[in-house]
Amino acid sequence: MGVKVHKPSTKASRFEVTPDFQEVTTDKPYKKLMLPMKKTGGRNHHGHITSRFMGGGHKQMYRIIDFYRRDKAGVPAKVIGTAGCAEPSRFMDQMLYDGG
Repeated sequence: MGVKVHKPSTKASRFEVTPDFQEVTTDKPYKKLMLPMKKTGGRNHHGHITSRFMGGGHKQMYRIIDFYRRDKAGVPAKVIGTAGCAEPSRFMDQMLYDGG
């Protein structure tokens, strides 16, 4: 994975590096693995405002990730793409297992 070195405009940014996203193969997420995140707007189960100034904004989506893969142990798979995920802030490989 390549890294991008930034020009040192401040003392702290002299050592700053970020990924260059060369390995990311998909620009849009796979829709079947996305769920909308429920927003509360700062209200509790009674409907009363408990956290002020919350609400509005663009709808955020949650990506379903199978971390455990209990039923796929020992099944050969092929990497079909690499995606950048914003919510856990890491790269993920999309796997295609034999038999679905």
